[in-house]
Amino acid sequence: MAYFFETGEEGKQLTYITHYFKTNPKAMKNSLIEFCKENKLSVIDFNDEYNEGCIATDKIILNISFNQISPIKTGIDFNIEADYFLFGRKNVTILLEKIYEYLDKKHQLLGIGLENVK
Repeated sequence: MAYFFETGEEGKQLTYITHYFKTNPKAMKNSLIEFCKENKLSVIDFNDEYNEGCIATDKIILNISFNQISPIKTGIDFNIEADYFLFGRKNVTILLEKIYEYLDKKHQLLGIGLENVK
């Protein structure tokens, strides 16, 4: 049975709120591809025209949306499908935190949630 989670502007936990970085969608996409290679995740697809992508582990599928709010400010949101019954959200949270940590090393974090963007 699959469980669905998503990030957005109104999350109850920081991990599930949109993160904004000082970058553009193409650079963020390239950083995510590097992350996938380093962590043995599958890159399913990236679409530069729509600023979307999809990556996966054996039990989690992450559909990614890049929200460009200016030429150097880009938000990232995830629609997540997890094939877990117990502890599914915890495993998703750990993966998202690893992704955010990696992106923060590559690009400057501007804020979590649009009202907190510098």
